[in-house]
Amino acid sequence: MIPTAEEPRDKAAEPEQPRTRPDVPSARFEATVFQVEVPPDRIVELDAVKLAAAGSTPADMVKVLQEFGQTVVLYRVDHGITLDGRRPIHSSIKRDTPYVSGVRTSSSGEISPMVSRNKVGSEFRISGYLPDETNKWRVQVSLEIEIAALTDSVVEVGPDVTSPVFWGIDQSYRGLVSLEQPFVLLSVDGAATTGSGTPLAFVSLVKLSEPAE
Repeated sequence: MIPTAEEPRDKAAEPEQPRTRPDVPSARFEATVFQVEVPPDRIVELDAVKLAAAGSTPADMVKVLQEFGQTVVLYRVDHGITLDGRRPIHSSIKRDTPYVSGVRTSSSGEISPMVSRNKVGSEFRISGYLPDETNKWRVQVSLEIEIAALTDSVVEVGPDVTSPVFWGIDQSYRGLVSLEQPFVLLSVDGAATTGSGTPLAFVSLVKLSEPAE
């Protein structure tokens, strides 16, 4: 039976309306990605928990990582996020980069390099919410970091012509984190090397904190 204008509708049959909260909490999200040249015999010394404890700030982390080898800061993001658990906040740092991808030979036998282009950079996706609204210091986080890096030219693609190696690194974290407590994501490929023959490590220092007033 279809209810008339005078008859109240069955509330159970009505679609549930999304609940909105005017006081949704927010946080400050900071992430810094480092690239480190690590001697093969020291790869096993890298430990994400120990790194987070020793290098709680980006400046401190540089000092810690330099003990392993040459260290550079690749990317850094610092912005606010809303802890509503909905669509992730997305930050992208990318640039269109030319590189030598091969060689071509003309009809006369002349050899020239071929230049291609690719996107190099990083993407950050993060969302979070408070699983216990009485404890604003513990946040359930979903974080994804994608890194596309370019090494020195190390692959020979033709006579006296070399091409770089592209790195694709995916890092992710899902779980509880404490505000003001940094944590580290660590990726190392001991089989792949730079032009100097040294493996590369990628270290991401992440921290959520209270937003500045």
